[in-house]
Amino acid sequence: MELMVTIAIVAIVTTTALPSFQSMFDTYHVRSQTNNFISALKLARTEAMRRGENIKVCNSNSNQSDCGSSGDWQYGWVARNSSVLKSWKKDDTSTMINADADSIEYTKYGRITASTNLNFEFTRNSCIRKVSVKRTGRAAADQSGC
Repeated sequence: MELMVTIAIVAIVTTTALPSFQSMFDTYHVRSQTNNFISALKLARTEAMRRGENIKVCNSNSNQSDCGSSGDWQYGWVARNSSVLKSWKKDDTSTMINADADSIEYTKYGRITASTNLNFEFTRNSCIRKVSVKRTGRAAADQSGC
């Protein structure tokens, strides 16, 4: 009898706790991806100013060797000029990225070449975090997300 009560209590606690763990995992993955993306943007901006040439961050092809052709960010992203400077693999296939553009290009002055601000939305289940890149080149994550 005591064993059955113990098993029932464990089952109730587990059932109650699992949804909060899922939310915690979603938050972790989305924050990790947005932080990696912002790191790529900061590297590209810094290198563009340091080298005095345009540097682009673009969606990656499947082997991280160049920009992808599809406009889909499913494989990650690369920072490049005439060659790939660094690549970031998207480490979580269930995090989706909705983007205003296929790439962001920084000038030697640290500004982006786009005529408007660019927005990127990272989502996983109900967790959403947005990254906006201002025309001045500054990238920031929306802290009100998950």
